[in-house]
Amino acid sequence: MTYYVTIEELVSKKFRINVDSMEDAMNIAEQKYNTGEFILAPGILVAKQMCAENGTETTEWTEF
Repeated sequence: MTYYVTIEELVSKKFRINVDSMEDAMNIAEQKYNTGEFILAPGILVAKQMCAENGTETTEWTEF
């Protein structure tokens, strides 16, 4: 039987932004991320999880 395993990783990295407000910082960070200026790789691995499926059943997400 064939199984498909999906693995997800949560990666974190801090970026310094000098602006006047938290809202501006969030907006600029999103813009820079979307344009590829802020890249998380390699970053810090925060969490990883996986699940498996075979077409008729699927496991719960499991941290490993």
